[in-house]
Amino acid sequence: MADGANLAASNNPLVDLNDIASVNVNLVSSTAIDETEYTNVAAVNITNGVAGTTLTVNNATLSTVYGATVAGRNYIETVSYAGTTGSADVAALSVANTGNSTTDTIFNVATGNTIEAVTLATSGTNYVTVNGGTAAAKYTLSGNGTNDLTVGSAASTMTIDASATTGTNIINVGTLLSTTDSVIGGSGFDLLEANLTSAVQMIPTVTGVEELELTFTAAAIFNASKVTGATDLEITPVGAVNATVTNLNQSVDHVYVGEHWNGTGAAITATGAIAVGYASGSNSDVTFDVGATATNSNPAVSIGNVTFTGNAGALHVHSIGDAANTVGSITANTASELHV
Repeated sequence: MADGANLAASNNPLVDLNDIASVNVNLVSSTAIDETEYTNVAAVNITNGVAGTTLTVNNATLSTVYGATVAGRNYIETVSYAGTTGSADVAALSVANTGNSTTDTIFNVATGNTIEAVTLATSGTNYVTVNGGTAAAKYTLSGNGTNDLTVGSAASTMTIDASATTGTNIINVGTLLSTTDSVIGGSGFDLLEANLTSAVQMIPTVTGVEELELTFTAAAIFNASKVTGATDLEITPVGAVNATVTNLNQSVDHVYVGEHWNGTGAAITATGAIAVGYASGSNSDVTFDVGATATNSNPAVSIGNVTFTGNAGALHVHSIGDAANTVGSITANTASELHV
């Protein structure tokens, strides 16, 4: 079989799977395969099957690309590698129209925490979670996919490089973002989502990412002095926590609370102070939107005192949506004009 093989993966394969270009898996039930049963297979792809099932691969080799190509269905693909004792072991993954908007397809290559890097080739629309493990210091994305990626685990210092992508990327790092991390966007519109859970100053390097979506569950300080290319900032305060952003570039001319990047968003009730500070010399007009819209409801946003500093341009404050939104106060001590 020189070109490819189709496998109904309800149990271990009993066919000759040596020296073929790819194995296409119809995952009719959760199953495990062992890569010692075949050699020189370039790719193993889930191309059909029952949603929610798991493909487990044992003794995998780094030369095989593992992927999923089924739209609208969620799978779990757990890959345990053999021979990953080096310091530069790379897990190669691919997605093409996989997962759905409510449930990701999950790739787990974290067994033993022996993978130092992950590559993810993309096409189509994808909702995917990748668990690289605590040694995975670099994630590299490529292709023209529209991707909603959650990084489930990584090294304490990580780089996410999507510079080779051309589609929209939503990169959700959850609670993993640290001051030593780097995130690089591609040529499309890219978003970085992070939940700041420690009351510390954080100074990550973020380039080529157009929107920052920051949730403050602790009184963190997000220092944006190493952020370039961003135009939008979405802040989600939680409870009585103070949310502080400093050293924004004047290119960030749109700040949101409540409204999501796609124009919907959700209700927020918070009492902590929000402080938005711009870098010295900033002089751009800034729009501050408070509120949200939704298909079946009109969620309200209620927040505490808001302060803008450092930007000498005009500040335009908008209450959006149909609900009654509430802001404790607005202070703009350097703005040339304030429009509400």
